[in-house]
Amino acid sequence: MHTNVRAVLLAAGLLSALVGGTQAATALCGEPNTLTNVAGTLWFNACDPTHGVEVWRSNGTPAGTKLVKDIDPGGASGGGLSFVRFKGKTWFAANDGSRGGELWTSDGTPRGTRLFKDIVPGVAGSNPNLLTVVGDTLYFAASDATHGRELWRSNGTVAGTNLVKDIVTGIGGAGPESLKALGNMLLFRAYSSAGGVELWRSNGTQTGTKQVKDIAPGVGSSYPQNPTVLGTSVYFQATDGTGFELWRTDGTASGTTRVKDINAGAGDGAAPLPMAIVNGKLLFSAFDGSSGYELWSSTGTATGTKRIKDINVGAGDSAPNALVRSGTRVFFSARTNATGGELWITNGSASGTKLVKDIIPGAPTSFPLFLTPIDGGVVFHAETSAAGPELWRSNGTDGGTLIVKDILPGAADPGQWPRYLTAVGTTVYFTASDGVHGYELWKTDGTSDGTKMVEDINPAAVTARLTRRPHTSQ
Repeated sequence: MHTNVRAVLLAAGLLSALVGGTQAATALCGEPNTLTNVAGTLWFNACDPTHGVEVWRSNGTPAGTKLVKDIDPGGASGGGLSFVRFKGKTWFAANDGSRGGELWTSDGTPRGTRLFKDIVPGVAGSNPNLLTVVGDTLYFAASDATHGRELWRSNGTVAGTNLVKDIVTGIGGAGPESLKALGNMLLFRAYSSAGGVELWRSNGTQTGTKQVKDIAPGVGSSYPQNPTVLGTSVYFQATDGTGFELWRTDGTASGTTRVKDINAGAGDGAAPLPMAIVNGKLLFSAFDGSSGYELWSSTGTATGTKRIKDINVGAGDSAPNALVRSGTRVFFSARTNATGGELWITNGSASGTKLVKDIIPGAPTSFPLFLTPIDGGVVFHAETSAAGPELWRSNGTDGGTLIVKDILPGAADPGQWPRYLTAVGTTVYFTASDGVHGYELWKTDGTSDGTKMVEDINPAAVTARLTRRPHTSQ
């Protein structure tokens, strides 16, 4: 689990609720988190002293922001993870305090929210996560005492919710991760004793679940990660033993190839992360051994994989990060020695790759993070000495890049930063503190007047917060 995510879950009292036992929410009532757009409605976890950390939903109004159900009744925490829409309902993992973390479904009402299947009877739970819909099938990772952590599937019925394949026989478990739909096929990474951690595929049957290719031959591992769909292929980072490079697959062994050896030879490789799609191209950050980590693009061929621009000229890194497409452009954060870390934009060409605005003039950095598309532009977190960390917006121009609202007036504590930005239609939801209510659910349409707290879910106390500087993961 990513360190930052783990810290957030611990602060919310959610992690312990899902992996065993319950926790009194009155001791530490955390901020709304796990914000997810589920078919046009925001689903999330929130805490109040009466119910603990439980599943909520919102349509952006106080009246429409409701506790879905007190899954673990009283002040203990039922929580929820991996919200997804399937078969007309919201599916997620939760813990009711007596049956451990298991698979639940909801129609958004207390009566219609129920345990779907108790995969592991008793308090231990199967702890399902990574819920991923592929056509008419829901895939997820889950554990039981016989098979360990393996790939499971559901067709929406209890009888049709089963282990797909015991990839590692016995309790060891294959530990499936990075689940990604490609057409009617599921791609994922998994461990096997013969092949190490490699790329796998599944059609939902035991015989149709197999290793795609042994990229790092033998028991070595290629560790495929960050799968990104472009057309009929999935691009990802992996190593064949000579460093992490850009790979692509169509789900077949012959169609799984390294796109280009960007940083040739043995070593750490180009480490191409993160990735975004714009104008038919894959954009990513990579290291070629001479110009530092810079912005690259690929059309899926070696000749079509090129550095777009040496943003921080020379061997230094511009470290492009937080890539997000909005319309026909990709916004991202990058740094130069002259401007520090600031907001940039690209259309995939060198001439179209530009600094949007030096929010803090000169070398200091404004930390643009959590970039989220809205109306052809983005809203994001940035920090200045005058306002502290606040919500900003940009339409891709210097003049159109400005603070949305000084939610916590003045040069606030750097721990008080807006986060978990999640777009639902033309609204972006996030959590923030105005210094009066603690961390609560907020929303914005990109204007000051349209930026407001949705509901004071926990009016009795100031919510717990993290004081470490934010990371790009939410």
